[in-house]
Amino acid sequence: MDFTLIDGIISGLDRTTQVSGGGDTMTSTTHISIFSVSGERVLLKTKYPAMIADGDHLRLAGVRGQGQFTAIACRNITTGWMTTFRRQGCAMSALIGFGVVGIVFTLIFPLFIFMPIFAVAVLFFIMRADSRHKTAHMMINQ
Repeated sequence: MDFTLIDGIISGLDRTTQVSGGGDTMTSTTHISIFSVSGERVLLKTKYPAMIADGDHLRLAGVRGQGQFTAIACRNITTGWMTTFRRQGCAMSALIGFGVVGIVFTLIFPLFIFMPIFAVAVLFFIMRADSRHKTAHMMINQ
């Protein structure tokens, strides 16, 4: 997946939030900003409210598709604000632990081989996602 870089003045800003979880699970809020930049409709999802306003100059890295540009990283050149790059450190640590336990269980009983294989596969996908997000953030800082 190749990221595209767009640059321009924001217009038509609309904001909303998406709350997920609740009950027995932890709730999380995603802040969604929808706006236009350089004639393209942009969707930006962030953990905290995006510090952007109509008329600000933005640089965005993301993916084009089906009538919208989904931004992965955003930099507000007018104010200096930018999205944060989050690593999946805790998830990677948990998967490494799961894989080590799986290796020990596999040595005891070979049918547990699925545990370390599963841990390595998921760890690979998490590392690849982190690498892509890092690439997107490096693009907006150039």
